Amino acid sequence: ASISKSDVAEGDDKISAIIVNISAQGALICMRQPHDRKQQQINVSFRINLHELDTLLNIKAIIRNVQTDDSKDDTDPLKYQHGVQFLNMQPTENMILQSLIYQQMIEHPHTLI
Repeated sequence: ASISKSDVAEGDDKISAIIVNISAQGALICMRQPHDRKQQQINVSFRINLHELDTLLNIKAIIRNVQTDDSKDDTDPLKYQHGVQFLNMQPTENMILQSLIYQQMIEHPHTLI
């Protein structure tokens, strides 16, 4: 995934990230450095493969929580964990994301908690 601040031009100031957990309302996103602050609006861009069809989603979100895993090295991409809430999703984005979640539940039931 890539993360950018909502107030910057498209393509500027993007940060690489890993989405480690996702739901229809938000995600847990890990980065090598903490994002500026909680309550900041960001753009989350990521590509998903749903039923062998690649789709790029670009969703506005707000950072609700920032945690640091002190057991991880500073260069570990999973060191800084950001809980984000998706904002103002379009109906098609919502449908694609929910379909991805259902596909994961059906194909990989052992990943459910």
